[in-house]
Order: sequence, then structure tokens, then C-alpha cells
Amino acid sequence: MAVNGFNHDFEGWGREDSEFAVRLFKHGLIRKEHPFRAICYHLWHPENPRTRVPDNDRLLERAMAADTCVCHNGLDSLGKSQSSIPVKPADKDS
Repeated sequence: MAVNGFNHDFEGWGREDSEFAVRLFKHGLIRKEHPFRAICYHLWHPENPRTRVPDNDRLLERAMAADTCVCHNGLDSLGKSQSSIPVKPADKDS
């Protein structure tokens, strides 16, 4: 929560994990390695197109140069988009 999760400005393949790691390290996260003591899984998914890599590179570079560890289009933006969706009240008869 301190870094506002993943940056939703990324599109397509590449750099979103690196940008997230940059912000976590800027927040003070310390990397620890425990060889052969943890299991890592990768969930298979179709590979996204790589056409936006140059744009994603710029987002990563911006995070590396920034004075903050928080992205502006992360977890907080999810609540904003959901709150703008009108919800129809349930019928009393249902």
C-alpha cells in the first residue's frame, strides 16, 4: 500500500515488474535471498505484444529518477473508477 501497488500506466509487455521493484527499494525494502528455501511459481499467460516497450522504458526511467516511491495510477485509482459506476439498488421484491 505504501507504494500504491503496480502502476496501471503500463501497457503490453515489459518493465512493470522492474518499475514496481524500483519503487519498493526506494521505500526501503531490503532484498533477501534464500537459495533452495522458497518455491517460486509463474502463472502461464499469453505473452502481451511488445509494441509499447519504448513507452514502458520511459515509465521505468521516470520511476528511477523520481523523488517518490508512490505511483499515481495504482491501487488508489481502482476505487475511483469503481465509485463512478452507477449501481442500481436491489428491488425490494427480490
